[in-house]
Amino acid sequence: NIPIFTVYNQHKVGYKGAVLVLYNYTPMKAHLFTLLLFIAATCTYAQTCTPDSQYVTSGFYPDSATGLPGAPAGQPYSTVITIVVPIDSLFDFGPPLGLMTVTFDSLNVQDNTGDGIALNGLPPGFTYVCNPPGCSFPGGTSGCLLIMGTPSIGDTGIYNLVIENDAYVLELVPSGNPPANMDPISYYSIEITDSVAMPPDTTCTVFDTIIVYDTVTTTVIDTITYYDTVLISVTDTLIIDVTLTGVNPPNNTNTIVVYPNPTNDQITIDNGDYLSMVGYTVKIVNSLGQDVFNSLVTTQQFVIDLNTFGSTGIYYLQVIDGNSTILENRKLVLE
Repeated sequence: NIPIFTVYNQHKVGYKGAVLVLYNYTPMKAHLFTLLLFIAATCTYAQTCTPDSQYVTSGFYPDSATGLPGAPAGQPYSTVITIVVPIDSLFDFGPPLGLMTVTFDSLNVQDNTGDGIALNGLPPGFTYVCNPPGCSFPGGTSGCLLIMGTPSIGDTGIYNLVIENDAYVLELVPSGNPPANMDPISYYSIEITDSVAMPPDTTCTVFDTIIVYDTVTTTVIDTITYYDTVLISVTDTLIIDVTLTGVNPPNNTNTIVVYPNPTNDQITIDNGDYLSMVGYTVKIVNSLGQDVFNSLVTTQQFVIDLNTFGSTGIYYLQVIDGNSTILENRKLVLE
């Protein structure tokens, strides 16, 4: 029982402050176990991610329109979320500070609801790591969050994720450096399927087909098919089904249609049966939680010039009832 190999590790994730002692019962087996342990530890520390360099505007990527890839049961799964932190931005602290320009020290993915969990809703057995470690992303930099795991057949279903995050700003350091709670990121989900998912096509060919029937004879049908190969650009339409509060079924729903999304100039918000939404508000906020559009629902449509928002990036459309309750919170992308 003579110790032959002692590992001290003061910093690394998973072994913080640990001391591991191996005893030499059988010299050959002990050395083999030491080697296997070293390899396993090396693999654990190798799990990291690289932020996607195509994203330069502040926000979390991919966007809600792209979402996260599905996870086939029984297959190892990993996906990367890129986080771009601004250097400074306007932030509304409420009274008495109000709206002010702040300098970001860091944006931290961390628990801000008291449940001890920063990334809620992960499938069973899934975990995540950040780059930089500790999930603290300095202002003016890009980082990433790696989600990984191997789902089982019993885990099939859709798992809605909520990423809690706080900002630390230099202007609050004299006040004890309290965190400024940011809006949670809640538009990601992971769907676990019971079979191997096919990779998505990178291109798609769509044919507009007109079929012409020659009816001169009753025994033979001559068919002529024309293919229109003109490429068509398609943008998403955001459909929001709102359950109205204080209204009894079957008249307690209304559909709001928002298009196009993504967009680069303006969007149209069609409020549907807007007369059923008296006292309701439609609001658009930026990634820092600041209002850039706020109006009561008193008309059929809002046509909004997004160039007045100041920058491209991620925005959120909210539907709020007369009791100031947010009924819907959907993502808009300004390119």
